[in-house]
Amino acid sequence: MITIDNLTFFYNKELILDDISFKVDDGSIIAILGENGVGKTTLLKCISGILPLSKGSIKVDDIELTKINNKQRATLISYVPQVITFDDFNVFDAILMGRIPYIDFQAKHTDLFKTATLIEKMDLSSIALKKVNELSGGQRQKVAIARALVQDTKVMLFDEPTSNLDLKNQLAIIKTLKAIAKTGKIVMVTMHDISMALLLADKFLFLKDQKIYAYGDKTIISKDLLKAIYHIDVNVLNINEQTIINLGSENSEKDN
Repeated sequence: MITIDNLTFFYNKELILDDISFKVDDGSIIAILGENGVGKTTLLKCISGILPLSKGSIKVDDIELTKINNKQRATLISYVPQVITFDDFNVFDAILMGRIPYIDFQAKHTDLFKTATLIEKMDLSSIALKKVNELSGGQRQKVAIARALVQDTKVMLFDEPTSNLDLKNQLAIIKTLKAIAKTGKIVMVTMHDISMALLLADKFLFLKDQKIYAYGDKTIISKDLLKAIYHIDVNVLNINEQTIINLGSENSEKDN
């Protein structure tokens, strides 16, 4: 379990996140949603340790993350940013970088074996020696996920993992993230596309005005909530336990 308690973050005296508190159980996928600029990416960076908290605490099980060093933290939490850069690394070396928290002087046989095994498991063997920056967007995203996986952390954070991908690759990423959660890991993702979030997550956290506006399973998603968050009128239908977002207004439905 990860427990975030009273997380607050200021940037140059401007309040970005205010008193954020929530828990996520093992094996869960949580989607963090809200308008642009609401603080979704900032929240992930605070949890990962990239940004220092102004106030609050973060615990993975009983370990307080603000009281351990960065290397120790990197054995508990991994982070995949929206903009992925690998410099001039090939696929194998880029994924091997995920083992850095466990390496003292040079990579051990265990590190090389874990990397090679994961490359095969994720069907990346045919491009293992190619430069990552020469790959397609979908392939680079798979490499980034593989690097986070080989890091072998309890909590995995993904910033817009399906952005800029076609539908086929979006669905492939969703399938991969669901498989990760089934191993007992905690997966946290920021997303813009609520339809994709519904396909992926079992918990939904909506941010508004620096605070948590709503948090829970898909039953919290309603027409009123979406209007409050995104300022649009949509219909939310529950059919055979599947939540469907209908982008047509009520009036347009009556007219058709």
